[in-house]
Amino acid sequence: MDEYEAAQGYARNPEHAVQMMHERADNSTEAFLATVEQQAGVSLSDQYAELNGFFFMNVASSAPFAYIDEATQNELLDILPKDIPMQVIEAAWDDALMANTRYVTVYGSDGSTVIGEFAIGYFR
Repeated sequence: MDEYEAAQGYARNPEHAVQMMHERADNSTEAFLATVEQQAGVSLSDQYAELNGFFFMNVASSAPFAYIDEATQNELLDILPKDIPMQVIEAAWDDALMANTRYVTVYGSDGSTVIGEFAIGYFR
């Protein structure tokens, strides 16, 4: 698998697809938890399993929190303590999406000079 295919996240078979979904859910959950803990000083370790299940089911979402459907927003909000400010939840959601952004190296015309990276997936 080349760098571009790996960044796009193609699955080799159904089992690999499920494994990739679990990895993305783990990445999203950990990023979400870290942002909430850092910005609000609230530990969500007791909600890890429930948040991970939420992100597993919503791993393909790539919209900012304000643009996802109300049912999905409410599902997440029901998991969280009520005292977390909405701006923290929105920032944590963005960070959860960013956790699954993949990058492909961009080379210059000589084929060897690295000139940057191209994001594939969600990015701000």
